[in-house]
Amino acid sequence: MFRFSEAVHGLKPLTTQKFLDFLKSAGPIPKNTLKKGFTFGFEDFVTPANKLAAHIKRKHLPTRSLLVFNNTGDTRPRGHLTDTECRPDYTAAFEENWNNGSTFWPLMQLVGEKASKGDNSPEQTAVSYLHYLLLARPDLRVAQGLLTTEKGVTLLLGIGGVGIRSLVFSWEEKKKKEFSEAMFAFIYRLYDPGKFADETYVKTTLEVHEQVATAIYDIRIRTNSAQAIECLGFRSIYASTPFETRTHVLLNPFSEVVVDGKPLTVIKDQLCRSNTRFNEEVILNHIHREGPVPGVVQSAFHEVNTNTFVKSRSQFRTGLQEFGRSIMSVDTVEEMLEVLFDVLELQRYLRFELNVLHRDISKGNIMITDPETRVPSPTGASTSEDRLHKNICFIKHLRDERYDQHETSVLLIDFNHAEILETKTGADSKKTFRTGTPAFIARAVENNGALPFPKDIRLVAGIPKAPRAYASQHPKRSEDFPPSSATILSEIPDDHPRPWRHDVDHDSESVFWVFLYWAMGVQPNDHPSEPSPSGPWSDLTGSWIARDRLIRAPDTDGVVHSFLRPLVSLIVDLSHILRCDGSWLPASDKRSSTGYVGEAFQRLILEFLEDNKDKDFMREKLKIEERRSIDPMIWLLSIPITKTEQRLAEEQARAQKRKLAEIEDAEEQDRRQHPDFATTSTSQSEDDELEDDEED
Repeated sequence: MFRFSEAVHGLKPLTTQKFLDFLKSAGPIPKNTLKKGFTFGFEDFVTPANKLAAHIKRKHLPTRSLLVFNNTGDTRPRGHLTDTECRPDYTAAFEENWNNGSTFWPLMQLVGEKASKGDNSPEQTAVSYLHYLLLARPDLRVAQGLLTTEKGVTLLLGIGGVGIRSLVFSWEEKKKKEFSEAMFAFIYRLYDPGKFADETYVKTTLEVHEQVATAIYDIRIRTNSAQAIECLGFRSIYASTPFETRTHVLLNPFSEVVVDGKPLTVIKDQLCRSNTRFNEEVILNHIHREGPVPGVVQSAFHEVNTNTFVKSRSQFRTGLQEFGRSIMSVDTVEEMLEVLFDVLELQRYLRFELNVLHRDISKGNIMITDPETRVPSPTGASTSEDRLHKNICFIKHLRDERYDQHETSVLLIDFNHAEILETKTGADSKKTFRTGTPAFIARAVENNGALPFPKDIRLVAGIPKAPRAYASQHPKRSEDFPPSSATILSEIPDDHPRPWRHDVDHDSESVFWVFLYWAMGVQPNDHPSEPSPSGPWSDLTGSWIARDRLIRAPDTDGVVHSFLRPLVSLIVDLSHILRCDGSWLPASDKRSSTGYVGEAFQRLILEFLEDNKDKDFMREKLKIEERRSIDPMIWLLSIPITKTEQRLAEEQARAQKRKLAEIEDAEEQDRRQHPDFATTSTSQSEDDELEDDEED
């Protein structure tokens, strides 16, 4: 879902000369030889645009296909990976890519808006089309668009990782030489994008199956040995933040490409800050340096391209060996709890054995794999003391010793914001960034510091008892965190404030938010659908203060489907662990120790699994494609959901209108109180990162 931000999407006007210079920076543009320009206007822009496009082809590019402009406001184009409903008023595509006045997003060359009467923000609409065009076209570095109003026309250049540059002409200027030259160069660049296009995308084809269109790309990569390899048949599965850390992920599960003996199934392009201390390749090599760590994605190759039109960013292209399905595809409570346990186990190992923090745990960064080896061994699993990564023990082994202790379905991905802690060297270390994904970022990370001292509920949950299987496998952990009773936090400890930083406990809190997001939305197959109350969704997608309210009262009626009501007890127990920021506890209190949140979570999850292993709700199949409906206004303010959710939600809108107004007023008050950290929405199932500089 596109959400306008002036800082990111605001138009930056250029002079005619600078606009032309930028167009020419992508490649040569011939001189405009037209003695008389075509008459453009608000009522008819398409006809003169097509005449100019035909002239350019005839005079300068006779072997190229004809570029055709159409009025398309009444037709929704297909083939966008986000399934957006937006309908550009103007679209340009090559002649062979039109069919009955419609085309596909991956084949579009230009998108535009014709301002209608009463539209107070046509610029935002035009920018949204550029946003979606760049999401649909990983092969473009710069996308072109336009906006026409009764006053004139604005030519737009959407630059990946930068923003939008604009050139404005009034209709009174349409006969001037500058206007004619700008329109000529602008349309010529659509024919021949030059450096506006990524030359490593060597071929694009479109596959259409049962009304679903998918763009397929052949991509040229350059390995560490400078060998060029063409990777055939990759399709785009994720795209986000085109004007910031622009990210595209492409997949070919049947790829036959092998790089230095490593299979390549995923290609990830991302515009990352130049000269940063870490990148995903460095992090992954560090993690797997002694041998593959189970549950963590592995790199196949990495290359950096600095030719991005962005001085401060470079294109990092990383090839990955594994792929998986989204954690949101998990369709039983039992499997979800096992996944959460294993993510916590991975976080612990990365932090305490390898000094790595992921720092961006979200529903988009936890994948699920279905390896053929996920069956018990009839002779039992190896538990050799000298095996690699012997301190990792996933939940399958704890629940059934016939499974290997490294057996997991989890695949943790997206380490581009991760950090290697051991390389930080005092005051001279480079800046790091506050980072996370809206709805999943830990409250303290969003607050950029420890949470405030609690004003009301000061009951600090006791340390939960370790289940027998857990204590047997991890005697040292059990010794470090002996069970204890709840206590009352009565005063600020003498050693406060202690230094604060993003650490593994905050990543563990993000696991809780992923779980809650999933649990609030799923519903069983064989039971009546139930709408989800808008209040918890408003809190979940609001500021950290709103989510703190949810922590303190997570058992709202209807927060989960009534069939899954037993799950609320676990949600409440987990929330109790998060109620008090550990920094307010004395350093001598075990609950203030780094890693305690994950430790407590693992104990509670395993205990819940064992206590409820024979209950029907644990293995009942849940609907994945059709999540519980939520109110459309909350939907617009938060995270993209399915069309079914939107349609069902609209049916509830009138009945909940008054309640929505109250929620919106409360959210607006939160935003006014905390204007320094605006929570944005994601562009698709994949998630937009929030970043903010801070000194170490």
